[in-house]
Order: sequence, then C-alpha cells, then structure tokens
Amino acid sequence: QLSPTSCAILGIWEYGYGIAYFTLPRIYFHQQVAMLRFVKTQGGESGFVEGIPSIGEGPKRYLYLKLFYDVNLDVDEALRDWYNACVGSDAAPYLANYYEFWEKFWTERATQTNWFQSTKFNTYTGLMPDASYMYALEKGEIAQCRQWLETMIKLAEDKGNKRQLARAKQLMLSFEFYEASAYACGAEMVPVSGNLNKTQALELAAAIPEIVKFSIRRAEIAKRMLKEFPSWWGGTYRNGYTERFEKSFATPKFPEVFSLLTNHLEDNNVRNMLLKSLNDEIIPVEWKNQMKNFADIASGKIKNILPDGSFETSRDNWNVYGKLSRENAASGEQSLKINFAENERFMMARLTGMKPGRQYYLSAKILIPADYPPNTVTGKTYILSLDDNGIGRNYYIPQKTDIVPGQWITISSQTITGVKSTGFGLIHVIIEGMKKGDTAFVDDVVFVELENRQTPIVAAKDEPNKVIDHKTFEEWMLVDAESRKNQDKHVKLENNAINISAESVAGPVRFFYPVAVPCKNGGRVEFTFDAAGSGQGQIGFFTYEDEKWTQTDGTRLTNFAPGKNTDNFKFNLPVRGEKIKAIRVVVGAMPGSKIKFSNLKIRIDAAPDQNNTRETSDSRN
Repeated sequence: QLSPTSCAILGIWEYGYGIAYFTLPRIYFHQQVAMLRFVKTQGGESGFVEGIPSIGEGPKRYLYLKLFYDVNLDVDEALRDWYNACVGSDAAPYLANYYEFWEKFWTERATQTNWFQSTKFNTYTGLMPDASYMYALEKGEIAQCRQWLETMIKLAEDKGNKRQLARAKQLMLSFEFYEASAYACGAEMVPVSGNLNKTQALELAAAIPEIVKFSIRRAEIAKRMLKEFPSWWGGTYRNGYTERFEKSFATPKFPEVFSLLTNHLEDNNVRNMLLKSLNDEIIPVEWKNQMKNFADIASGKIKNILPDGSFETSRDNWNVYGKLSRENAASGEQSLKINFAENERFMMARLTGMKPGRQYYLSAKILIPADYPPNTVTGKTYILSLDDNGIGRNYYIPQKTDIVPGQWITISSQTITGVKSTGFGLIHVIIEGMKKGDTAFVDDVVFVELENRQTPIVAAKDEPNKVIDHKTFEEWMLVDAESRKNQDKHVKLENNAINISAESVAGPVRFFYPVAVPCKNGGRVEFTFDAAGSGQGQIGFFTYEDEKWTQTDGTRLTNFAPGKNTDNFKFNLPVRGEKIKAIRVVVGAMPGSKIKFSNLKIRIDAAPDQNNTRETSDSRN
C-alpha cells in the first residue's frame, strides 16, 4: 500500500510554451536536460510537455523527445546534429550562436526582470507576450542576432540544399516577428527595472515613430506567418491556436511602452520631444491624439476637474471602501488604499459635472502587490453622463488594461457625452480579478474635458463618394439602454474589431455609431467589412430628419450569415425617405447569434441620384 508521500508512477508536466505566450524565442536547452535528469534520479518514469510547436524555437521540442528516450544524451552533440541537418553544416555555426545567445538571455538576464521576479514562486512563470523580459535586452543585441541569421541564409543558399534554405528562411521570418516585437516594446532603451530616468525618457520619446513602425510591421509579419507557414511544420498555425495568434498579433496595437512616459511628461524637454515625434506621418491619428492628450494633461494645459485626484488631503468625494495611505504613492505623499469587499470586482464611483456633447478623458493609476499572480487583474474606467431621468447615456465600452504586479499602471477611457446630458454624470474606476480581502492602491485620478479631436464620419459636399476606413469601434454604443447595464455580456472590443453576442437574448443586439452622417433621399451607403461567427449578422443604418436625434422613416437593416472563418462582405443600401437628412451606421447580431465585425469601410453617396435604381446586393470577395 502506498504511503501518503508516494505514488505508483512519478512523472513531470512541463509548460514549454513559446510563441503566442512569449514574444522572444524562449530557449533553455541545458535546463531541459538538468530538469529531466533530476526527475529521473527521483524515480520519474513519464513526461509531458504542454506547448505550441514553433520553428522559431528551433530544436527545443526535438531535444525534449530525444531526452525522453535517453536522459543521458550529450545535449551539445544533439544540438549540433540538429543545426547541421536544419540549415547545412556551413550555416549551422551561426544558427548555434543565435540560440546560445537566447539561452543565456533567458537563464541569466530575463530572470532579473519584474516578469520573473513577480511570478517565480507561482506554479509556472507568467505566460506574457511583450512583458518586461524585453527590458533585459541591451543595445545592439537584436542587430547582432539579425547578422547571424543573415549569414546563415547566405551560406544555406550557397552551400545547402533547397530544404535547408527553406528552413533558414522560415527561421528568419520568425526572427523578424521577434525583432519587431522587441523594438515595439522599446527593448534596448528601457532598463531592466522598467523605470526610466530623464535621459531614457527623452530617448524613448524621440523613438516614438520607430516604435510605431515596428508595431505596425509586427502585425504585417504575423499575417504573413499565418498565411505562409509551411504545412510540414504545423503547430500554432495549423490548430486551435491560430485564432489566438491572429487575435494577439495580426492587428497593430498601441505600444504600451509609451505609458512609461506619463511619469516624465511634466518635464518640458520630454514633453516637447514627444510632441515633435508626433509629426511623423506613420503614427495613426488615434495614437497621436492619445499621446497629445497625455502631454496636455501633464503640462496643465488641460485642467483636472477633480479637486484632489491624488488624494493628498481627502477621498475627494469618491464613494469607495478605502482609506488614505502613505504606504505607496504614484505622486505626492499619499494614495487611496482600497479593499476588495467581494471576490473579483471592486468599483469606486463619483458624481461630477459633465457638459452635454463634450469629449472627456478619465484615467487612474493602479498598484497591486508585486507578488500577486500575473495575468489575473485588469482595470478600466467608465464615464457615464446622466439624463433627466437619471439614466446613463452614451455608455461607451472601455478597453480593459492588464494590471502588472508591482508597477503603477495607468487605466483610461474617453467618451463624448450625449446632447441630452443634464450637466452631471458618474465616473467609475473598476478593478477586476482580485479576491475578497485583498488590497490595492489608486492614485492620480484625472478627469478632464478635451478638445474634440474626433473625426466624424462625414461625406463632404465636394466628395460625395468619400470612403471612410473605420478603424475603431471605441466610440460606438449599444442601441438598447437595458443591455448597456451589462455591456460586457454583449459586446467586446478588440482593436479594429467588435464581437457582438446575442446568444442569450430574445431580440437582436445592435451597436451603432452616434455621429450623424449627412445623407439625403436618393443617396446610397456601401459597406465593406470582414465578418465571422455563428447565426445571422446585421448591418445598415438608422435615419433622421436632421443631424440630431429626430428619427424618420427609412431605417434600413439587412441580415447576412457569416461562416466560422473570416470572410469579406459588401452591401450597397439605398437611402429612401423624403424627410431623411442624416443616418447613423449600425452593426448587430440576431437572436442566438455571435458575430465578429472588423475592417469596416463605408462609402457614402450623399447626393440624390434619380437614375440610381440598384437594389441591395451582397457579395463575398
């Protein structure tokens, strides 16, 4: 009979993840050997490695398989055999140099970063793309890696066979993904601590256009990887992880490293360097606006509406379960120490002035304990204007932000209040993912009125056939006021995509853009977009007598049935109604359906055309 401390068969289950969870090649060949030999000496008989195959990690999984057969294998000889077979004997030494660098990086330097220090006592270290392990890279190291692989490709082409050259090129493609990820995270500029000094902040601000270029480039490389990766390799690109990889990397994302600048923008030199960098045309307008707002808030050009957002003297009229504390502060001497009164969710709210039809920005800094499990806590802010009946209007859905343990993380959102706002509204700071009794800190809450830099969808009079590339759904809202109370259940934002779920409701769930588009009777609206999902989707427009909210007959909505895989759709809808002067665009999902919309483009022919008699059409490109 077994004792409580023994088992019939002893084995190991290892999390050997790389791509999709890590954005540098996660290599630790000699640690694989040491670990499995230790398990063997303890009587271990079985092993399992959970991971996603990726050619970018070279012989990592090959080595696991060899060691499962012979744990006393000469690992260096096995690696040399693999390199020679992979790219040819002449190119192999350069590939060996490349992987030796990454093994030393992960085992000697990445362990000094917050990514490792904050998760080293967990069941497994955090599975975190673009995490602070990037900050362990030093200047020139990515360029050195590129030089090794470029030499590898040349020698594989000159001395190797076709298959070896094909593998060499695929290794380079994976490296280019890692390279773009590193530069998009500010690697080689941000120190291991993740805390910038003034000189480093200036360097980062000057590098904004280059960082943005690599953020955009990574999305292009990710799409190419999904499209071109060879079928003989398989892995994440050929199984259920494809969608995860696409969701995570195939769309450019605002580089989170820019948030490190927010603590330095009160310095004139850093702020001016940021504003100078924003002149570069490569930076998307939405990202420019976001960074300019950061600069204007820091300079005091945009005044904080809240009297004591830093909690230096009071709780500033927040309805919150918490108290002032000197334990931690993002600025000044105090912050608000909050306690989770229930599992999973904490919310603090405050009534404040809010003018109708104005753009507002709300942000707060959040700190959770350094030893808290990573990838478990998120934060978001809400701005909710109130009408005469006390009902929230223009309840936009903010993005959730991951709260990294041990670091002050800024969460924020923006919105435009409705024209029916009474002049008051509620602002909320929400933290999710912690347990009852846990504590966190909130500081530097900023609520400001912004210059309305939003570019509305408008068909100019001299451009009646203008095409609008609608890259974000951030300012859209749910049609039904009741569904807005539980908006996370129905709508999830994903960069330039929106996921709409009507799986558990009796009626359709519709999401619309509140900016009115001038368009008269006889005009046309052409929609081009990508969609995937189950059930039936819906697209079209509401019609109005003016550019306010006076509805009139002529609303036109059409249904379509997307497949599981993303497909391209095109609809051409006529505008018919004598009183129509404007429309508002709508997307939605019918009852029991779940639809993802992305890459929406709208072509508006606002001018009447008596000869235009085409009916609605649906085509898939």
